[in-house]
Amino acid sequence: GLRSENSDGQCLLVIIGVKPDGSKERVAIGDGYRETKASWLELLLDLKKRIIPIFSPGEAVLRRRSFHSSP
Repeated sequence: GLRSENSDGQCLLVIIGVKPDGSKERVAIGDGYRETKASWLELLLDLKKRIIPIFSPGEAVLRRRSFHSSP
């Protein structure tokens, strides 16, 4: 997250995704308070409501494991 020194704890939360080709894309931007877990959770839940989930973090782990265990 990004913060201004005069913000009284307000910050800008930014989620950036990385595509398979290595390019980066802004996925979500939101305001938060001192980069707390609650602020990040609110942004992630909002993102989840707005997009069709491509995969869950658990699926990503399983895919990575199956990729590394393949001959």
